[in-house]
Amino acid sequence: MPSDARSVTDRIGPALASLRAARAGRQPLATPRTPSRAPLIYAALACLLLLSTPLPAEAAPRTVRVGVYQNEPKVFTVTEENGRPAGIFIDLIEQMAKEEGWTLVYVSGSWEEGLAELESGRIDLMPDVAYSEARDKVYDFHKTPVVDSWSYVYARPGVEVDRLSQLNGKSVAVLKGSIQETVFTQMVKGFGYDVTIVPLGSLKEAFARTQDGVVDAAIANYLFGDYFFQEYGLRKTPIVFNAVPLFYATAQGRNADLLEAADRHLTTWINEPGSVYYRTLSRYTAEVPESPLPTWVYWTIGAIAGLLLIATGLALLLRWQVGVKTQHLVAATEAVREAEERLRLALDASGQGIWDWYPKTGEVIWTPRNFVMLGYEPDAFPMSMDVWKESVHPDDLQRTLDVIEGVIETGDRTFDVEYRLRRKSGEWMWTASNGKAVQRDNEDRPERVVGTNADITARRTSELELERYRGHLEELVDARTRELADANTELDATNEALQSANDELESALESLTEANEELGEATAAKSRFLANMSHELRTPLNSIIGFAGVLAGGMTGALTEEQSMQVGMIYRSGKQLLELINDVLDLSRVEAGGVEVRRGPVDPAAVIEDVEHTVRPLAAEKGIAIQVHAPRRRTFIDTDADKLRQILINIVGNAVKFTSDGSVSVTFEYEPDGWITFVVSDTGRGIPEDEVSKVFDVFHQADHPGEIQPQGSGLGLTISRDLARLLGGDITVTSTLGTGSVFTLTLPA
Repeated sequence: MPSDARSVTDRIGPALASLRAARAGRQPLATPRTPSRAPLIYAALACLLLLSTPLPAEAAPRTVRVGVYQNEPKVFTVTEENGRPAGIFIDLIEQMAKEEGWTLVYVSGSWEEGLAELESGRIDLMPDVAYSEARDKVYDFHKTPVVDSWSYVYARPGVEVDRLSQLNGKSVAVLKGSIQETVFTQMVKGFGYDVTIVPLGSLKEAFARTQDGVVDAAIANYLFGDYFFQEYGLRKTPIVFNAVPLFYATAQGRNADLLEAADRHLTTWINEPGSVYYRTLSRYTAEVPESPLPTWVYWTIGAIAGLLLIATGLALLLRWQVGVKTQHLVAATEAVREAEERLRLALDASGQGIWDWYPKTGEVIWTPRNFVMLGYEPDAFPMSMDVWKESVHPDDLQRTLDVIEGVIETGDRTFDVEYRLRRKSGEWMWTASNGKAVQRDNEDRPERVVGTNADITARRTSELELERYRGHLEELVDARTRELADANTELDATNEALQSANDELESALESLTEANEELGEATAAKSRFLANMSHELRTPLNSIIGFAGVLAGGMTGALTEEQSMQVGMIYRSGKQLLELINDVLDLSRVEAGGVEVRRGPVDPAAVIEDVEHTVRPLAAEKGIAIQVHAPRRRTFIDTDADKLRQILINIVGNAVKFTSDGSVSVTFEYEPDGWITFVVSDTGRGIPEDEVSKVFDVFHQADHPGEIQPQGSGLGLTISRDLARLLGGDITVTSTLGTGSVFTLTLPA
């Protein structure tokens, strides 16, 4: 609520209380009971006002469209007078229009229709609008409220509703689209109550539905409710909430002059006793019976008139004194406002909320910080001792009450207690509440207790965790001690075993060193042997192959068919033996680390083209197609071209050798992570599952029972994988029996 609004509430609160008390007792307002003096006083005041109050400036003529709906006595239409608008807000706006020179045009409808018309600009002013932050984004309000309003729950007879919790499982009617509907819905949801809320078009309809038993209770502002609840045979319950100021409202950004005029008139009227403002409130909130004036009153008027000039002078003097005191009051008010602001900032910085409790009445006042800590909007619902008890954790309630009641029973002036409060989300917040009795009666019983609430959930959670850890610590220490003793026993046994194993290991290490030395000598001897033997074997083999080729070519004369066959066998056998010797020599050189890698820029596409050209005759002889797939862009890689060619010839040659029909595919592609992949796939007979892991073993060839084994040494794949690893890559294989095999060569690009 704006600060101006609160100050006005403070000023008119006693007046409204007097008006309500007068109406509740069916008595006139607190007006002097001596009839002879009232007209005289009114006459004197009228004269003073005429002499001392300046006339308002004449306003420009203007048509103002005002919304009207049914909410007696604030706004309604008098059906007996052809629907003439009436009510507190209507009488006040008509007085403003009279003084400002406005022409009023009334637009009737429901509450929701009026707000919609206001937002769209089809009406200029909507009366009886409660201020809220949500509405402040859509409408504009003046600063000085017309009246303050709060809401009660009115129940039909037989429905026991004295606390908010007793509405659980019941139905409640509210004005559709009103601030009461929004606040009450949030409040019952926050407490987890199951209340059926029935929005209706008017408050009279809500009271009628309650009277007929369609709903259990209805919610209305006290101005309407106190005016009508007896007429409908309803009962006013103690449940009160949502104290809000009521204003005239305009569409946002429009008709600022109307709001300025409303503030100006309301401020003037509220500060003038007997003004049109108080007469209007009296007319609608109290019944003022007429009483005849005694005869002697008229004799007094003459004497009073004679004193009028003296009163006028006194009034002028009083106005000057009021002006001086008003300046002091403004300064004091500003000082109070600054102090309140400093207090608010200090509370926000500390993260604590302040509460104020009056034990005799049960009234509890919370600052907004208390609501925010629990996840609610500030002042989301009225706080009371009953509401507070419903929010406390059941396990903590009695203990907390015992501590608090100690303030009352034992006379202690301070207390502090920790307990849990239910948040809006349903979770529990640990709260540290500190209080002090600041006011006591003659019997030394507290009349007022103030204190603070602080959120200590994080601390209490840590303490509970620490408590649990402490509870288990001794058990853990005992268990770990026993485990340590057992472990020490095992460790002693292990140390003895390790010492024995260490002795054996040293002995084995000596044997292994001797074996390695012998193996190194054997490897060197094998390398020398293979080098010598390869030379010794290659020379006669090349002669045999050469002479066999000469004989087969008919250079020494024609051969018979049998001789040609025999010579061909000699030629092929010599070639196979030479290949075997070359493979053995290559394998030996790789194992001995005698192979030197000569890196340089290599075009993979050119290497594959050369490989395809080499194996094409063998493929053509078997009727097998060779398919090469290479990327369009040509990129060079850094590797050994000869070794890459030897690897691919071995893999592609094997694929052709073990494929009877179909095709052999060779593809390569550049991977984004800096590698190049060569994939060779065939449609051959495939490799049995139990043989796949052995294809790279020395002298191993997959066994296919019932089939003729192609000739070969069984060293090609072994040498190819060793060379691939020498180049920084590897070869992998996947195969499906009867479908074919896929060999993948991966090298760094």
